[in-house]
Amino acid sequence: MVDVTAQRFGQQAQQVLQERELTGIAIVAGSAAGGVIVGQYVADFVANILDYPVDPQTPIQYGVSILSKVATALAFGYAGAQLGGIALVAAALMGVGSLASAGVDVCEALLTTAPAGGEAPAQATTSVSVNEGASSTTQSSTARKATASAGW
Repeated sequence: MVDVTAQRFGQQAQQVLQERELTGIAIVAGSAAGGVIVGQYVADFVANILDYPVDPQTPIQYGVSILSKVATALAFGYAGAQLGGIALVAAALMGVGSLASAGVDVCEALLTTAPAGGEAPAQATTSVSVNEGASSTTQSSTARKATASAGW
């Protein structure tokens, strides 16, 4: 079934591109972009349900986002297998767009959460110098955030 569907998708996509039909090319491009958008929307929706931030920070949060986008891609693939013609091409490319978005999340998760050289990722800290009269005080951004979140 997968081979037949993949062959049918390939033939129909090739036909659209060979005919250089402007509407068909717009559908192909819009479908891939739409897959990215829908995949991100579903991932954000799932994150809200689980009370996670929509911008993942931990490996588990990235995992939830990635799995949501892969599930969305599988749903597009299933829908495409049930359809034919340009709808098949659109659904398949929406699945590809959603998978591409999941791939970006994988790369981001590896670059932002993986330890470098056996150490935890470095957190940037900034210092602000506050002058009051003749005395000078330095406060780190982490301390300011803690103070602000405590309501002080």
